[in-house]
Amino acid sequence: MRIFVCDESFLTCTQIYDAENPVSNMAAWLQELSGLPVAATNETELQAQLKSGAVLCRAANRMGANITSISTSDKMFEQISNIGKFLDFLKSKGVADRDLFVSTDLYDNKDMRQVMIGLNSLGRALHTLPGYCGPTVSRPAFVKRGSTFATVSTEYKK
Repeated sequence: MRIFVCDESFLTCTQIYDAENPVSNMAAWLQELSGLPVAATNETELQAQLKSGAVLCRAANRMGANITSISTSDKMFEQISNIGKFLDFLKSKGVADRDLFVSTDLYDNKDMRQVMIGLNSLGRALHTLPGYCGPTVSRPAFVKRGSTFATVSTEYKK
């Protein structure tokens, strides 16, 4: 995984991280976004730091969300609420349903792979946000283009 900072037109992207460990790279990206310390070398460490949802909500706010109440409580329901607010942000930014995770994937450490997929998908979606020029986790997704081939008739002359 590589993290890029792009200019406003997304024509120039500068790579700022290139860790061999995708988990530590994701942690560095989330730290850059949230402004909060995040350091992890494995999924268990990352899950422990993201479990409260506070880092994710703070990162979302720096990407243009308006999450007004971010709980710093140790109470399970408030932490799951934070994660839910972040998931709502992912949906609002066009992250595909197949890439989303559910709160328990993160909170209960049930599927950190799916959490990583969701975060990577957000990184690609950031390229479509007007005026956003903060760090992203990947280059823009490829844009589908129409075919340049002429239509071929399947009807044969008799």
